[in-house]
Amino acid sequence: MRISDDRYSRDRSKFDIALQFIRHEARTRTIRTWTGLSDDRIRKLYRSYLCDSPATRLVRHRGKSPQQAGFFMRTGRARQEAAQLASLCCLTTLDIDDELLIKAKAASARERKSLTALIEEGLRLRLRRAGSGKPVRPNAPAIHQGKGGLVRGVNPLSNRSLFDAADDDA
Repeated sequence: MRISDDRYSRDRSKFDIALQFIRHEARTRTIRTWTGLSDDRIRKLYRSYLCDSPATRLVRHRGKSPQQAGFFMRTGRARQEAAQLASLCCLTTLDIDDELLIKAKAASARERKSLTALIEEGLRLRLRRAGSGKPVRPNAPAIHQGKGGLVRGVNPLSNRSLFDAADDDA
């Protein structure tokens, strides 16, 4: 069993992210939300790796997370990191219609794919069609291809002629 194996990379990433959050003095609830680690596991990470570190003394804040933006503007570095995090969140947020999202989740479950994979597949198909040179019309109107037309003797440019033809019991 090697720690570099792929099956451990997800857990290793969670631990690395949690340690970064702890170094930034994030609260336990924030770390738990972002990483999925339990409160106990977060406390053990802190005690094992950061609690007795003589180089930096970290303060573990208690209570609710700050709700005011002033907390994130207290230093230049905090302002920079808050701006980067806000940019990242804005870049990766999609606003998808609720009904469409429900249908997409059901389709991804049926096909045993992730929702991300399903969305990527749809984007690829859409972009491939757009790149083929054909105009893409999502809802093209139905056009009747059958034979037919106006009855003989009806002038299509005259309203009176059209009304009279509509009134006839032919």
